[in-house]
Amino acid sequence: MNIYANHSDEKLRYELEEFQQILPTSASSERRSILIANIHKHFINESDGSDKQIALTDDVYQTLLEDLLNLTRDQKSVENKEKYFKEIDTDGDGLFNEKEYIDYLDNLLINKVIPEVEAELGKRSSCDNTIILN
Repeated sequence: MNIYANHSDEKLRYELEEFQQILPTSASSERRSILIANIHKHFINESDGSDKQIALTDDVYQTLLEDLLNLTRDQKSVENKEKYFKEIDTDGDGLFNEKEYIDYLDNLLINKVIPEVEAELGKRSSCDNTIILN
């Protein structure tokens, strides 16, 4: 079942627009800039301002994971925690940096989230045009 099946048409269109506005190809660079700035805060060492990498056991990973789970509507579980970490950590070094996380988020939006919303809207659109004959 599509995770968006229970959303109203209005909510689906709103979410689709929101997702499209944060893509790297979006004309709305302000929305994208806000997203990137919020993500960037998680990747700065408070002690010296240097870039940091995130490990599976870091508390900040839990925060980033919850954002992803809210986006995908996946369940919070140990399996998903490990699955997402492995997918984000593209170089397999046991850590991920800001670029790896943003690239993963973009790919998730482009290849999973947006297509699911579009599919649900398309399904509803085709149902609206169906003629029932007796």
